[in-house]
Amino acid sequence: DARQWIMALNAYGRQQIALVERAVRSQGRQACFPDGFIRYADAIWDATARAGSGALFMNDVSLIYPFRQREHGNFRVPDEVAIAYLRDAGIDTEIVGHSPFGDLPGPLKADGFLRLMADTSHRRAGVRSTISIDVHGGIRVRGVTSRGIATACRVSANSPPPIGMVTRQDSYTVIGRTRIGGATRFLITKYFDGYDIRDQLVDRATLANMRPEPAVARSELEDPRRHFDLLVAELHRKGKRILTLDAVETLIGDRRPVVVSGFSKFGHSPFAEARVEDEARALVAQMASPQREILITGGTDHGFELAVHRVAREKGYEVVGFIQQGAIAGEIDLVDTVAFAGVHQDWSAPLLAALTVAEAHGGYAVFVGGGSIVNEGIVHAVQLGILHFLVRRSADAVGDGGASAQAADRLPEAERQWRVLDTLHDLVAARRHRGRSAAAGATTAARVPGLQRVALFAGSFDPPHLGHRELVLRMRDRFGLDLVYVVPDACQRYKRMQSLEHRAAMTRLLFKGDEHVRVLQAEADDRFVGGELWELLAGVRKIHPGALVFVMLGSDALRWYAGLPPGVRPLGVEILVNDRHDGPPLPSLVDGLPVHAISDLDRGLSATAIRQALRAGRPAPGLSPKVADYIRIHELYASEAADPAEPS
Repeated sequence: DARQWIMALNAYGRQQIALVERAVRSQGRQACFPDGFIRYADAIWDATARAGSGALFMNDVSLIYPFRQREHGNFRVPDEVAIAYLRDAGIDTEIVGHSPFGDLPGPLKADGFLRLMADTSHRRAGVRSTISIDVHGGIRVRGVTSRGIATACRVSANSPPPIGMVTRQDSYTVIGRTRIGGATRFLITKYFDGYDIRDQLVDRATLANMRPEPAVARSELEDPRRHFDLLVAELHRKGKRILTLDAVETLIGDRRPVVVSGFSKFGHSPFAEARVEDEARALVAQMASPQREILITGGTDHGFELAVHRVAREKGYEVVGFIQQGAIAGEIDLVDTVAFAGVHQDWSAPLLAALTVAEAHGGYAVFVGGGSIVNEGIVHAVQLGILHFLVRRSADAVGDGGASAQAADRLPEAERQWRVLDTLHDLVAARRHRGRSAAAGATTAARVPGLQRVALFAGSFDPPHLGHRELVLRMRDRFGLDLVYVVPDACQRYKRMQSLEHRAAMTRLLFKGDEHVRVLQAEADDRFVGGELWELLAGVRKIHPGALVFVMLGSDALRWYAGLPPGVRPLGVEILVNDRHDGPPLPSLVDGLPVHAISDLDRGLSATAIRQALRAGRPAPGLSPKVADYIRIHELYASEAADPAEPS
């Protein structure tokens, strides 16, 4: 029941406010909260933090958003199912306080239902408004527009049109009325593309010709292609330069790219709001010069990156904004060059792509607070081995310091001494203290003289292909492996495979001549009893006692491996992963040891696709000539039925 849910939510809200008030009073403050103590309405009180003294932390999942019914970028009332649910509980009016609507509060009407959009946090200068709710359910809205026009309206779920209606022509919302020269004029507004506000006054006849109708959502999903086309058109209209990733590589040239990724919410900031401008200036001041370095950011003007954009423009630095196809043009003002990296609403893809590009050009990254997207970026930076720095939480921060502070707390003390910054004024000193080569050594397993480095790569190899070989050789070279054991999986519990003998023979042909690679048939060696991954790793340790042991995994296999009970995973084994970026972010640590990655952005070759091509009699690219000959001679795969459902 909606009312029960709302009552429980209100009780929870009262409990949280009481906890915060109690904490404020215990510190000798007045009843009112200090400015900046609560930000963005999504804080939660943790009484156990700071040795029991308590602290505020971000808790995005506790924030209630209305479902964003939109058409042409504008809000609408909920869909019919949601309205029916609320009305069954006797609720016919909803006031939304956490979705910016425009300059003035905006009523949205359907038959017997009212939604009032009350968030005016992105209003223009000179605008003011009030909302009054009377005991009989009506709502009165008064306001003054940015042009000084006073408007007012009284509206309820059952009030007559046109207030709260949306015009079929041009999709304007009717939000108020005023009188000019003795005649009634209606204020209509359009709030779209982020924070673009357009309004006008029209007379009754003009409004009628625009055909106002109930603000009912037609329940049509946003068309990503249409949004992207409109986004590109608006960016061109604003004079922005749109580059492909290849063109970005050319633009960088001999300059060093500097990736800056920071908080958009002050609750995720590692320092107080008053320090943001100073920290942004410190960062830019310590860059080499506009001729030698180029900035890469998320492109949108929010939080810390907004301050960096302002300072960079002032100092003459070129900034490239990496954005995804669902971005909002109204949020991109100070950055003149953008590049698309990520499909519609793939929020983390731009940062991951920026880091990959920067690593290829010898760049570095600076992470300043932030939420889940920045956290994904930090994990990716570790996997890439790119030099990066983390800003830790300062004593004047409102929240927990964000992703950079949390990542800093997890680092070993030796690495924390040079990678973690108290302030961006220390950036140059940190870079001098630890160059890029040292950073790569810290994010890939350090080589200890005299200690052998041995890796295990187990898989189906059905059939083994050039992607397997390239991965092994890249891992060997990147991480200085002395020997890699390649072991075809003897277990066939998930899918039908060619015999172990055939797969082992093909794998030997694939790696023939590679002196640092040894192909084993596990069941033929008593030291590899059972054939499970942890048993194979135990076998490697029996052969090489005292060696540093690695296991090579794909993305899916790593998620499975990390989910095993800790007692099953052998301790002291470091993980090398082929990150396909095909699912949730990968863990950066397993059993306290780092996960080292090679980024496989093009996803490589597929054994499944090769089998399908062989069955269809088509050429199968990705097979070595010797393996292809073996398959042809032994007539493998050609007469198989289609594979049953199987993990990739």
